[in-house]
Amino acid sequence: MGQLFDLKEKTYKLIADKGLDKVKIGGQIGLKAGFIMALIRQDAPDDPVKITNLKKAVKDVLGVSIN
Repeated sequence: MGQLFDLKEKTYKLIADKGLDKVKIGGQIGLKAGFIMALIRQDAPDDPVKITNLKKAVKDVLGVSIN
């Protein structure tokens, strides 16, 4: 698995741990990141721009940092 996929999974776990709606919050994060998180597959290439955008979007929406 790549870093981008791992970050997506960590993001969904954070959403679940906070008891938030996966579709709604995942959509908000995706809008800020510029792509649909649900479309990230295990074999997705590790695009540095997407990784940076996802980390920033998670921080903006959930208020926590992911690595």
